[in-house]
Amino acid sequence: MKPYFATPEQIDSFKAERKQFMLAYRCPDCLYVSADKLSCSLEYPNRTLMNSEEYLEEGGQFVFCKYFELG
Repeated sequence: MKPYFATPEQIDSFKAERKQFMLAYRCPDCLYVSADKLSCSLEYPNRTLMNSEEYLEEGGQFVFCKYFELG
């Protein structure tokens, strides 16, 4: 699968929809986050979604965890 890079327009659209619909997608909102370790109990690498408000990798790709469940 080829990497998908978000355009500036798509990023702006995502930010607006995230705010409008109060989208929860980050680790602190997930059922699987271990509160004592602040890490994923499924051992998923979560540095981007745990430590910041970012949802883009350095290359400009959207990042979402496939295991996310609202906790």
